[in-house]
Amino acid sequence: PFIYNKTSWGDSMKLIVKELEKLTSIEETLNLDALIDEASDLIELKDVKVSGTIERSYDEVVMNLTVDLDVVQKCARSLKPVTYPLVFDTEIIFSKDENKYDYILTDEIDFDQLIFAEILIEKEPFVYDEEAVEPIDESKGQGHPAFQTLKKDT
Repeated sequence: PFIYNKTSWGDSMKLIVKELEKLTSIEETLNLDALIDEASDLIELKDVKVSGTIERSYDEVVMNLTVDLDVVQKCARSLKPVTYPLVFDTEIIFSKDENKYDYILTDEIDFDQLIFAEILIEKEPFVYDEEAVEPIDESKGQGHPAFQTLKKDT
C-alpha cells in the first residue's frame, strides 16, 4: 500500500514516514501545476509519471525512482513554448546521518515538492524553438537587424 495524505490546502502528495512499509512499490501520476510558478522558465509539466521503490528502515528512507514526463519550457530566445520528453532515474536518501543524506529525514515528506525539485535539476537549462532567430554575430559588424535602417552612410 502507498500511504499519503492530500492536504487541505491542495492536492499535494505527502508521505507519512512511519506508515510506510519496509518496501513500497510506487506507480503514480502527479499533477505539479501548483508548483509551476516557482520556476520562471517552465510553462507546464505534462503526464508526470513516477515509478520505483521506497525502502524504509529505522532511520532512513531510500527512494529509487524513474520519472517520466513531457516538459513545456519557454524558448530562451523567443519565449515560445518548446515541448520535449524528459526521463530520468534518481536515488534520493532521507536520513539523520549527515554523511549519507540528500535530505534530512522528517516525519512527513512532501513528495510533490521532492519530484518537482528533481525535475528542476534534470531539465534542460535552456531550450530553443526551431523557428527562433539565430544569435547575431556582432564580430561581423552587422549589428542587430532592427538598427540597420539607422546606419548612416559615411
